[in-house]
Amino acid sequence: MKHLTFILAAGALALASCSQNDMSEMTTGATSVNFTIDGQNAITRSVTNPTTEGSYSTQFVAGADQIGIFATGASAATNECYTVASDGTGLTGATITINKTGNAQFFAYAPYNAEATAETVAHSVAVNQQEDEAYNASNFLTAKSADITAANPNVAFAFNPRLALVRVEMTGDLGITTTDVKINAKTDITWTPATDELTATGNVAAITFHKGEVDATHAVFTAFVPSQTITGGTQVLVMTVGDKTYAFKPANDVTLTAGAVNKINVKIADTTPPVVTTENIKFSGIAINDWTATEIPVQDSEIEEVVPAAIELISEADGTFTSTTALKTVTGYQGCVVGWNTLNVKDGENDLATIGYDETEAALKVDIAAGGAWYKKALVYRTPDNAGSLGKYKLTFKVKSTNAKDMIVRVMRGQTKGVFTENAYFCTGESGFGGQALSAKATDKYESKVVNIDLSKIKNATTPATAADLATGISISFSTKTLTDAETYFIKDVKLVEVKE
Repeated sequence: MKHLTFILAAGALALASCSQNDMSEMTTGATSVNFTIDGQNAITRSVTNPTTEGSYSTQFVAGADQIGIFATGASAATNECYTVASDGTGLTGATITINKTGNAQFFAYAPYNAEATAETVAHSVAVNQQEDEAYNASNFLTAKSADITAANPNVAFAFNPRLALVRVEMTGDLGITTTDVKINAKTDITWTPATDELTATGNVAAITFHKGEVDATHAVFTAFVPSQTITGGTQVLVMTVGDKTYAFKPANDVTLTAGAVNKINVKIADTTPPVVTTENIKFSGIAINDWTATEIPVQDSEIEEVVPAAIELISEADGTFTSTTALKTVTGYQGCVVGWNTLNVKDGENDLATIGYDETEAALKVDIAAGGAWYKKALVYRTPDNAGSLGKYKLTFKVKSTNAKDMIVRVMRGQTKGVFTENAYFCTGESGFGGQALSAKATDKYESKVVNIDLSKIKNATTPATAADLATGISISFSTKTLTDAETYFIKDVKLVEVKE
């Protein structure tokens, strides 16, 4: 196991600025207390580096990191904020005194929280610990120094880690290509200084790991997680390897040990199809005192492939129209907002489009006047930014018309008002990049329509789309093919769903 040093990010511990108010002496002749950090080496930057084999340690950032201090007995202090001095060992902050008689107890924690009370100190780990700052700021440490007297008012805090460090080591030719690891666990804790009790609270969330060491033989992911027991049979880990996602589900309960490195080893061989082995999967921990490796057995563990649910760009709820369906009237394609838009530009005093809910039909009635360009008269749905994936989708809806005209469906990059983005059509149908024409027969019965969309192709059949093409969302417009004629459509039951191959 590689040795790593976790250095708390500069300023990351400063959830709020320190109080600078000196405490008044409790009695005449009371002695000031001097605070230091036991065994601390001064450092100047915030990084995570491999060091020697055998253990893990946490160091504070000199001149930046902040610590909260409580005192009871012959001294009194509530959540006083101290800053690690420039030498890396001293602490600077308000003056705390101790009576000439009696013993005092001091409690310290990091990172500092301005809202902490004598009863409760709350802390939450970052849900996404990919970045160094979020990762290091997720750590939580405490220290205690008891029976301090005025005769020797020097307090050297020895901080202990109070969270579980979960370390996932991916091996195998395919395993080392892992790009993302998550653990499903509670994210919040409460610590009571006087009793030193720490409890995991809050809801379970998918915590994304920090990616560390990567070489030809292994890839290491780590995350700070509150100590807790995860019920057997549930997904503990979710790992992304290439375009596949795998979930680690042990049959037995899994306990994450505080102050310990909880190791999970996963080996994925590079075979066709990829094989995820379970014989090399195990939990092991490092004891908090001597950091000796101990194993936590996992019974009947299994790895299963997770098939993500199909992405719904227009869900059934979005495409089922009612009298309360929100319709944003806009006068330009660039003005379309997320959701349904009625694109209408006036021709003199007359609207080129009149679109609204029809109670009788339980559908949107789309009245299109003669004249004008398509982008002046259309029904448009816009997705949120960065929605969807570079793959295939199926658009379905029902339509009927009062006359025998063709309509056309266009799928384009979203536009933002005041920002020029080149008009670019995604592929609709076999090779269409200007939209797909659909017949709308003059009938009193609805026809079911299907438009196959490929969001991996844009502009033409040889131009691949990229994530940047999805950055401003996707706009799906319903308009007329023949611009010179007036037409009326009734549209309902619209859905746009990813096609899983």
